[in-house]
Amino acid sequence: MRPWEWWSARRLVLKDIVLGAALLALACNGSTQPAGPPASIVKTAGDAQAGYFNTALPIPYSVTVFDANSRAVPGVSVAWAIVTGGGSLSSNPSTTNGNGTASTTHTLSSATLYVVTATVTGLPPVTFSATATAHPAGMVGDGRGR
Repeated sequence: MRPWEWWSARRLVLKDIVLGAALLALACNGSTQPAGPPASIVKTAGDAQAGYFNTALPIPYSVTVFDANSRAVPGVSVAWAIVTGGGSLSSNPSTTNGNGTASTTHTLSSATLYVVTATVTGLPPVTFSATATAHPAGMVGDGRGR
């Protein structure tokens, strides 16, 4: 290879690297944008559970808050409300984490049907339901070996 051919080949490789880096920077630009204001709240876990009277449900109620571009929104306050059934919630309100998710654990009372809502200001609430029964005779703890 002659010296000028070597330099020409090297310039082509360098040009390809610069072009690739520029394309990568353009492609990644949209994903580094901060999330916008909350636009939707979606149930992500804990709906339609069955538990025992006076025990905590095994799976926390969980929601994820998204902006208009379907990006998770961290730092949003989620208000939880027991509509029917009673009991207590582990945290109310709770705040969305870095993945846009907030959760709370419901400790049931002696009712058989429960309805809980999760609300973000300005958005319609989402509804969770649960049912409860008495512990079977002779069962100790919460029925899951605890």
